[in-house]
Amino acid sequence: CDEKYGPAHAGLAMVNAERAKTQKEPGYRQTDTDKAMDHLKHAKKFADTKEDEFAYHVAGLRVFTALKTKNWLKEAQDHFEDAEDIKIDERKLIYFEGKEAAHYFMGIAYLEAREFQKARDKFSEILNMKREGKWNEKADKGWKRVDKIVRAMGGITLGDVGKEIEPSFTDFFHAEVEPEAGDHEYRQMAVDVDAVGELHQQAPVQHRDDE
Repeated sequence: CDEKYGPAHAGLAMVNAERAKTQKEPGYRQTDTDKAMDHLKHAKKFADTKEDEFAYHVAGLRVFTALKTKNWLKEAQDHFEDAEDIKIDERKLIYFEGKEAAHYFMGIAYLEAREFQKARDKFSEILNMKREGKWNEKADKGWKRVDKIVRAMGGITLGDVGKEIEPSFTDFFHAEVEPEAGDHEYRQMAVDVDAVGELHQQAPVQHRDDE
């Protein structure tokens, strides 16, 4: 596969965004952020099918959620809405394996934004879309835990709730909700970049420093 393969760029956009999120040094973070946004642009440019477009929008949703750039939640919402409007053949999706993936990652975005009721609603929508699927188990865990948070919000300000649930929220998000960049299925969308910059599709690929 050459550099015009859109889903490969979508995968690399997510890989670099996740890496940028963990960078403590501003310079390295900016470098990974720039790479993520560049790959996202290419994912859009080389989206040749409806399924490629869907992958681009879900990748965009994830990238903005990870990077927390200006107006990130609005950007994530826009990508979600665009993904929802696309009619796709779910059998042709490389990684996401269903349109409910968009709902799942929008739920994650709302969770990150501390909009807990909206996050719960998104997880609930997944459970109502299919009896079983790739995202159902994670959505079920997400719904149950966010539901506890929503119930705890009665009579407490949003800021207070955020402070009170911060440790459990962080553990939940990283351990059970958000797939890490190292997940072997997640890496199926990524690509290996060789010395001359030619992109080759890999499934799966190893996480490399030159991505």
